[in-house]
Amino acid sequence: MKAARIPEGVWAVKKKGCKKSAGMGTMGKMKRWKWTILLSALLVMLAAMVSMAAEAGDVLSFDIGENGITLYVQSPGEPESVECQIGTTVCRDVSLQALSELGTPIRTLILVDNSLSIPKSDRPKIKEIMNNLVANRMDGEQISVAVFSDKINYLVENSSDFTQLKQAIDGIDFVDQETYLTDVLYEVLAEWEAEQADGLRRIVVISDGVDNKSIGYTKEELYARLEARPYPVYAVGCMQSRKSNQEEIKNMFALSRKTKGEGWLLDETDNLMDIVSGVAACNHAAAIRIALPPEVCDGTKKGVLLRITAGGQTLEKTVEMNMPFAAETEAESLTYAPEPETVTVWIQPSEAEPEPEPETGKWKWQIAAGIGGVIALLLIAGSVILIRLKKKRSEGQFEEAGAEARHESETYQAGEEKTMMFDDDNKTALFFDGSDHSYTLFLTDQENPARRFQVPLGGTVLLGRSREEGCQVVLEYDRYVSRRHCEIWMQGGQLKIRDIKASNHTLVNGKQIIGEADIYSGSVITVGKTNLKVELN
Repeated sequence: MKAARIPEGVWAVKKKGCKKSAGMGTMGKMKRWKWTILLSALLVMLAAMVSMAAEAGDVLSFDIGENGITLYVQSPGEPESVECQIGTTVCRDVSLQALSELGTPIRTLILVDNSLSIPKSDRPKIKEIMNNLVANRMDGEQISVAVFSDKINYLVENSSDFTQLKQAIDGIDFVDQETYLTDVLYEVLAEWEAEQADGLRRIVVISDGVDNKSIGYTKEELYARLEARPYPVYAVGCMQSRKSNQEEIKNMFALSRKTKGEGWLLDETDNLMDIVSGVAACNHAAAIRIALPPEVCDGTKKGVLLRITAGGQTLEKTVEMNMPFAAETEAESLTYAPEPETVTVWIQPSEAEPEPEPETGKWKWQIAAGIGGVIALLLIAGSVILIRLKKKRSEGQFEEAGAEARHESETYQAGEEKTMMFDDDNKTALFFDGSDHSYTLFLTDQENPARRFQVPLGGTVLLGRSREEGCQVVLEYDRYVSRRHCEIWMQGGQLKIRDIKASNHTLVNGKQIIGEADIYSGSVITVGKTNLKVELN
């Protein structure tokens, strides 16, 4: 668009300090016209940025179990074959089942911003959309309805009763409050991960946008969590009267795009049933169950390649996920299928009578047996004497060390390892050679042993919720863990832990620590609501 030409008379009038001329009025109209064009263009851009629906074969979400994984994919139609490859390993046991064949095919959370920032003209539309979503639910689908401010408030949880759901929706009031969608969604995802419930879950968000602030969770943290464990998010955006929330609306639609969901601007949607139909497209998804080969169960992140053939066409989709550990599977196999024990069996002589030996041979055998017995007795006696001498020598060395062995100032030779028993609580302190990098720290979640962290002890090991803060052990699934919660290191051969002024403190064996404390192999440290057992190898 060409720039508007300003009449020369305008400048002359302005210099004279006179009142606004006809030229100035024309320029004001042109400015308003420009703003109208600009705002219209922005709306067109937002409409173009609205996320599109998932394509056939797209992975919407997944579950990770002890014996396998389940991928929930957008229906590709009638599949002729389904193949799966994890890394370079081909999975042999793969099966597909439609969601409609499951007892609870899907769990839906309808999350509504009921603040006064939602325009009055949009509020009846919002309730109409919600009631239509409930009316078009699947058989067995469980629906939760919630409103939110800085916390989520469930009005109904996991219900299939239309009357109960409709009453909750019709009773929603819009009130004066601040809303923090980022924090609420992050906490919902953390709760779902902690529940470890099977089945596809989806979220329908009706709001005026995703906030991004310096306190609480950021949108980047929320995106990262959804990338690690995706759930489809369907977003209905409400534009405020002065369109001051365009950035927040963009963030919300980005959330839908990242999760293979779909988004709509309420102002730009003529038929509200289009939104209901878009959400219902997820109802045709399928569950693909994959038995994991033992060689891929190593706790690392691996790429999963899914190859679906339907209608003569082959679709290839990929997703990354953390594999479970094989240790649990091996432990179960040892419990239920123990390895056969080695048993010594004495073979009885055959029925045929052996030939009688000459008398001279018999006496020679008895003499040799006697000499062998005497030699064996001498060897046993010598061994006993040597063991007693070594025991006395080691006891003497331990007594010489005395109380000084408890202090860190004592120096040991390289490669030396000493174990000393303390009187208090019968603990064992391991004194190493100072080359801490040669040892590995293991931290195992007591509530979920599949979560086992392995970190080389080459320096200070930082525990917390934020990978961006440099944490080597990232406990992002526990929202009660601080971004930088505590640190573990080896000092003078003693394993130590320090609380980094975490809001929920750090506990060792159930006792809160102030500053730093000693820990041992077998100690249980508590960060947030997670209990981690310490092992050192």
